[in-house]
Amino acid sequence: MKTFSIFFLSLFFLLSCDKNNLHTTELFVFGTLVKINIINDDKQQAENAIIEISRLFNDLHIRWHAWNPDSELMKINKKISLGQKNIKVSTQTITALKLAQDFEKKSMGYFNPTIGKLIKKWGFLQDDFNNNSPPDSLQIKELLKNPPSMQQVIINQDSIVVSNKNIYFDFGAFGKGQAVDMAMKILKKHNIKNALINAGGDINIIGKKFNNPWVVAIKSPFDESIIQTFKVNGKKSIYTSGSYARQYKHQDKTYHHLINPTSGKQSESDIVSVSVLCDEGAACDAIATALMIAPEKHRQQILDNFKIKKYLIIKKDGSKIF
Repeated sequence: MKTFSIFFLSLFFLLSCDKNNLHTTELFVFGTLVKINIINDDKQQAENAIIEISRLFNDLHIRWHAWNPDSELMKINKKISLGQKNIKVSTQTITALKLAQDFEKKSMGYFNPTIGKLIKKWGFLQDDFNNNSPPDSLQIKELLKNPPSMQQVIINQDSIVVSNKNIYFDFGAFGKGQAVDMAMKILKKHNIKNALINAGGDINIIGKKFNNPWVVAIKSPFDESIIQTFKVNGKKSIYTSGSYARQYKHQDKTYHHLINPTSGKQSESDIVSVSVLCDEGAACDAIATALMIAPEKHRQQILDNFKIKKYLIIKKDGSKIF
């Protein structure tokens, strides 16, 4: 989440409907523009779903914010830093943590939502990171003396037990995907069978666009050109992670937000973006992040662990790996 702009989204959405029963809505949440496209005969049914989704997004935007002191996530992080062992957690956050624990294992540790202290030290857990400077090697070494991991978290029905005070949760690499997955369940509850949600370029779809597949375009990380399209229908997600998305310059060197949990430094990968096609947004989000950070020798194992067959990797020299 890039900014902390709170909107009462039930009042903020713009809903329009054309003659083909395509209902479109735009929300600003999770630091990005979220566009919802619903194909449905019943306008009221679509509006009801939009209202429920907007409330969900508003709640999760605040609940999982990584630097607002009033967010649930920040309150959890503070309790961990103070050494509190057993911490009460909301149902939504328990579900997200269970997913994160599984994703960390399957990603060989390259997806790790407990390294918030490292991300913060690199200057990315704030609204404006353009005037940052990178941490020195001694600061990184100190943070890695007792490396944090999701495997150091015991997840109970309504609480967690944390054994490492260095754990600092940051859901930036999968929280948006999990929120949109939850929104897709709301659409299903309202009996909406055809829809597309575009959350800042990350896509979740159900059904078809009228009688045709949805067409999802992937933009080049180097310019605004389209480099690949996917025709998809059913229940699918396509998410992209890239080193260009969040970065700052310091002394003529560019630093990006993708931090290797093992080295504590920004990933020195030979790739600039990864797009992944899978069933769930949260998984796609986490996989794309892990592949951006992992060395080449581990990428195929990560893809196999998540059973991913369709992906697009763009290397720094512009070459593609499908």
